[in-house]
Amino acid sequence: MDMSTLILDRASELFEQKGYAAVAMREICAACGVTKPTLYYYFADKEALYVATLLRRLDGFRAEVAARAPGEPVRARLTRLAASILTQMRTNVDVMMRDMENIRGPEHHRGLGEAFGRELYGPVLAAMAEGISSGELRPGDPALYAKTYLGLLNAFVGQPAPAQTDPAPAPAVQWFALPPPPERAALVMGLLFDGIGGQ
Repeated sequence: MDMSTLILDRASELFEQKGYAAVAMREICAACGVTKPTLYYYFADKEALYVATLLRRLDGFRAEVAARAPGEPVRARLTRLAASILTQMRTNVDVMMRDMENIRGPEHHRGLGEAFGRELYGPVLAAMAEGISSGELRPGDPALYAKTYLGLLNAFVGQPAPAQTDPAPAPAVQWFALPPPPERAALVMGLLFDGIGGQ
């Protein structure tokens, strides 16, 4: 593993655990076993490092949507993408957007917006338009469908609940226990494509 990859891996873990504002560069250095000059050789500052972790997180999603077997339906492609998103994402978009308030450089905001459009939103939008055109999806606004898809997935980003070894008091509100990402993706896509209405 090269040094920049190691730094991105460790920084991603820390940002996900603590949030952007609570992570100090010295912590990242300690987690990587490098000095500050080494860290700054690869990343100009904390903002640049944080943005690089987010850009890396988006990498590969466009290829997930584009890859398809002959005749593969849009639903299957979007379900596969959902499993990939839920496997890779540990922090939902709301948390990341709140952290982006700490990022001052307009070039970082612009670059992330362009990457999000190119790597995730744009491909999902195109898939929805294709599904509408082919009759696989009912007529409607593909932008609304894409936003609904991404918003629904965002609500289910997180880790599966750990197995309980000790009996603990039941929480006041029983939230949906998150299964592993592939099962979670199938459940969420079932909700999206089939709805929750009765027969």
